[in-house]
Amino acid sequence: MIASNSTITRTFAVINKNIDIRMQSSSGGIFYALAKNVIDEGGIVFGAGFDKEWNVNHKACSSLDSIDELMRSKYVQSDMKNCFIQVKDELKRHTKVLFCGTPCQVYGLLLFLEYTLGNLEEYDLITVDFICHGVPSRLVWRRYLQEISNYQKIININFRDKTFGWRNFSLRIDFDNGTKYLDSWHVNPYMQGFIKNLYLRESCYECRCRGIDRKSDFTIADFWGVQEYLPELFDDKGTSIIMTHNDNGVKILNEINSEIEIYEISNELVIKSNSPVVKSAKRHPKYEYFWRVMTTDSLMTQKINSSLKISFIKRIVKKILRRIRKNN
Repeated sequence: MIASNSTITRTFAVINKNIDIRMQSSSGGIFYALAKNVIDEGGIVFGAGFDKEWNVNHKACSSLDSIDELMRSKYVQSDMKNCFIQVKDELKRHTKVLFCGTPCQVYGLLLFLEYTLGNLEEYDLITVDFICHGVPSRLVWRRYLQEISNYQKIININFRDKTFGWRNFSLRIDFDNGTKYLDSWHVNPYMQGFIKNLYLRESCYECRCRGIDRKSDFTIADFWGVQEYLPELFDDKGTSIIMTHNDNGVKILNEINSEIEIYEISNELVIKSNSPVVKSAKRHPKYEYFWRVMTTDSLMTQKINSSLKISFIKRIVKKILRRIRKNN
């Protein structure tokens, strides 16, 4: 049992006890446990999922059979469509609602609901954001996907496939002819452009929704570095961080306690393992160059690679600096 303390944000390392759920998840399977708890009580869950054209939109799920659509990270800007209005209508019907989104999406939802519904304590709403690196451009994703698929019919996309392990996750695209595209994030052009901040939204470079203390009930993330800080929870199948920002969050963790393994850790450890919790992404030096070459006829992969290309001298300097840091 986790004792309540509404005055502080508390952080926990978590894994889902169901290994199949964990392997289907981006990290440790905490989102599934939260969503299942809501659905089991007759509630509804809102989160990011793919549509038939493999665009990312926010949608609602009310059964465990459909919750897989909302699982796993989608490294594309999500279209909210009329999701805020749907959440408001469900709350007015006294439905239990879980909403998961980026910190700015959750903040925007709460502002909207406070304006339209008033005191939110009268409603059964659970909000979950995550430690967000930044949101990539939908246009870049669409053009990259068209190039990779080469007119083949796509039947599945997973940005966080664990074929080579949780830390060495891959972008996986399955086609209806039985073939697949599988590429580690270390070398995949789209993932490298995202991680190196080449085509994030303009607002992501000066994010106003970062920090340890938040208005959401929960903040979730990967526990990068868990093998060093808490090795008993590391098997390279995924470990989550979950931060509770109020007593409601602690109450819900106690409700799902039988489905998870959970260890309390310090907030400082979150910053060490996930610096984006407090730091905005730094714009890539060739950000402007990339958007200029976007107007050319070259392939998307070429546009990304040419923007990320490092000169020979810079590569040598980086190599020397890495050796110096390693020896110190």
